[in-house]
Amino acid sequence: MNSVVRGLPTAEMGVVDMYSLHPETFQQGTYGLVIVSGDLDSFKDSEVPIPTRIQSTCAPGELGTSLDCDCNAQLAAARAALNGFGMLVILGQEGRGAGLEAKLEAMAFQQQQGVDTATAYAALGLPWDQRDYSHAVDFMVEHGVRDIELATNNPLKKRAFDGRVRATRRRHVAGVRHTNIDYLLVKAGMGHLLDRDELEAELEAI
Repeated sequence: MNSVVRGLPTAEMGVVDMYSLHPETFQQGTYGLVIVSGDLDSFKDSEVPIPTRIQSTCAPGELGTSLDCDCNAQLAAARAALNGFGMLVILGQEGRGAGLEAKLEAMAFQQQQGVDTATAYAALGLPWDQRDYSHAVDFMVEHGVRDIELATNNPLKKRAFDGRVRATRRRHVAGVRHTNIDYLLVKAGMGHLLDRDELEAELEAI
C-alpha cells in the first residue's frame, strides 16, 4: 500500500494529495513521492492525458538553488503546471542515480579540471544515467492511469512507460541561463531532446 495524506494545502500547488511510492523497492537512502492535483480515482476515466512530470532530486539545484543546472527551474515549472489536474512525481535519485556524494565529487572535479558533466562522470567511473522510473510507472498502473502527457526532454524517461502506460511527450524547458547553457548542451549531446538553436534563442531573450 502507498501511504497517503489527503487535502494538503500548499503554497504553490493548491490543495493536493501526496502518496509515497513503495519504499521497500528502493535502494537505501532513496524515496519516491507522488503529488496529485485533482482526484486520482477519476484519472483512469479521463478522456484527456494526465499532465505528468517525473523529476529526480537535485539537492544542489533544488535546495541549494545552484544556477549551474536547470533542475530548480524545471521543478518550479512543474509545480506551477499543477492546476487541479495532474501529477508530479519526485524520485530520490540524486546524481542520475549515482548518489549525492558521487554527484558532489563530480561537480568538484568539473570545477577543478574545467570539464563538463559527462566528462567528469566518465573520469570518475560513474555511469551517465542509472535512474529507474519503474516505481512511478507501477504506481500509475496500480491506480488505473492509462494515458499521460509527460513533461520531459529525456527519451529514456518516456521509454520507461512503453507497453504499460500511453505517454505523449511534452517539451519541458525552463531556467535557461548563461550559467547553465553548457550543461544543457551536454545533455543534448547525451540524447536529450533539446535543440541548440532554441536554447540559444531563449538565452538571448533574457
